[in-house]
Amino acid sequence: MKPMPHPQTLISLSIIRTHPETDPRSAISSLALFTVHRRSRLDVAFALEHHFFDPEDDAADILAGAARSIPADAIVLIRQARQAPVNIAGPSTDAVFLAQALDTNTVIGFDADEHELAEAGILIGLDMPGRGSTPLRWRRRAPLHAQAMWVIYAASFCSAKEQRALFSAHLAWCALQRARICV
Repeated sequence: MKPMPHPQTLISLSIIRTHPETDPRSAISSLALFTVHRRSRLDVAFALEHHFFDPEDDAADILAGAARSIPADAIVLIRQARQAPVNIAGPSTDAVFLAQALDTNTVIGFDADEHELAEAGILIGLDMPGRGSTPLRWRRRAPLHAQAMWVIYAASFCSAKEQRALFSAHLAWCALQRARICV
């Protein structure tokens, strides 16, 4: 496959649920939007939003709110549920719901497990939580997953030269974020 240039605006959306997405008891516990915006060929800006929710919060309202915050020209990455059942009455997964709500966007749904996301995150120096992590750290993994999903996208579609530039810019952005919060 021939490499493509990184899109001008790409948003990686990570949704963390209390149970697998297809489980009727499942509730959205947190959501992260990682935005990569190319201002020019050599200038990339990053932004990260992370929100927590109560189990009583309506998933459709949460997803609709996320969809409203995404610009119409952005490419959107979202993880798909594995082997999600088809629901004739309406959307069966978060990816389907968002694809319908973001009908002017290109929505890329892909299947990546925790291990694949951890490997991608480690590739760019993220401290990815594992199953043995504390419950609080495990619950706060949405921003890390959103960034790891972007790594998988860039590694799959961008040239090696562009990947190096993007990942270097991300490394610098992470250092600035740590300095901003004095870590």
